[in-house]
Amino acid sequence: LSAATKVVDYLKRYAADPLSAYQEGKWWRCWMMDGCKLFMTGELHNGLSKYYEITGDPQMCDVIVTSLNWLIDHMWNPEVDGFVYEFNAMNRGHRQDGITSLNMLGVDAFRFGYEITGDPRYLSVALRTFSGWLRDAKPSDAKQFSIDARTSPHTAAYLYREHISLGDLPPAPQPVRQAPAPPATDPRPEVLLHADFDGNLDCETPQGAAQGQATGAIGFEAGRNGQAVAVGRGGYVVLPAPPEMLRGPGSIELWLKLPFKVTATDPGQRAIFHVEGETPLIDSLALCTIYNELRVRMKDHVGHLNGTAEGNIEAWEPGQWHHVAITWGEGRVRLYLDGVEQTRPDEGKKPGDGITDFPAGGQTKLNLGWRFGNWHCDCVIDEVTVYGRMRTAGEVAARAR
Repeated sequence: LSAATKVVDYLKRYAADPLSAYQEGKWWRCWMMDGCKLFMTGELHNGLSKYYEITGDPQMCDVIVTSLNWLIDHMWNPEVDGFVYEFNAMNRGHRQDGITSLNMLGVDAFRFGYEITGDPRYLSVALRTFSGWLRDAKPSDAKQFSIDARTSPHTAAYLYREHISLGDLPPAPQPVRQAPAPPATDPRPEVLLHADFDGNLDCETPQGAAQGQATGAIGFEAGRNGQAVAVGRGGYVVLPAPPEMLRGPGSIELWLKLPFKVTATDPGQRAIFHVEGETPLIDSLALCTIYNELRVRMKDHVGHLNGTAEGNIEAWEPGQWHHVAITWGEGRVRLYLDGVEQTRPDEGKKPGDGITDFPAGGQTKLNLGWRFGNWHCDCVIDEVTVYGRMRTAGEVAARAR
């Protein structure tokens, strides 16, 4: 119990101030940015409920409620009575419409949440999960069988004791939906920010000159044009992001040189850049290497995927300059590598692919070579330009020459 208390004390900090825990801690940061899976959090909640039953710690109720609410608001899909596999902005393949087979690992947590709060949303998830399991249960592998056998008796016993019927299910809870973004200032300037990195971090903006900041050790070396900035585990660069950068159509272009070669077998989680607002995990735009791809991920004001694109860079050799451009607008995020748009047969068809609305919040920072979760990237970057409109394929191709 004393060992569990150490974990619980950290989770109390998360429940009281999620952003602080996200910035300074580890569990919450990894959960939000690098993969939140229901079967992991389901087991966590089962442990929290047992701890609460043993200790009666009144703060545990807040911890449990905060986490259950997050799961409903961000991972529950009422159309299929299922949770998405993983809340992970870098792997859109795990952002399925709803996977009901995962639900049983969370059913006890929601049933317990209803016991201590009386919140009907928790009962709805528990009943719909348990009812679906009774309807669809079939012989499966050992892992799935152990999941069902471990969790189902607890919920079955509770429903039996309380005389709760599965025949009349309460309405499914609704997740958080994106609110329309405030209109961007009209007209948006052609260029919102430009930095050429010729020995300094000076930026040109419509409001005048601005200054980027170095965090840790950075360097300058021969660039595509003049000099370029080198970032990595020694440090990264923070540019002042245009406040309404993602609130309307736009583009960002840069020249990129990687000192390493990506492969399909190495996860290689490195951030080329990450545009963020007041809360790092929302209203954001990121370009990262994952395995053998460059992946673009835009997230809305509640942290949901709101635009994706990716391109294979396995053929890139270390030390070569490449032109990278990202454009957003007209319902899509597009990625261009060396002037060529990156497309796939299923592009735009998976959950989160298309922009339902522009991110509602403002942006404050454009981090080069780093992202929350300590995704550093050893790379050299030159000629960063942020545009206030969606650049055409022809314009991107012309600059990439």
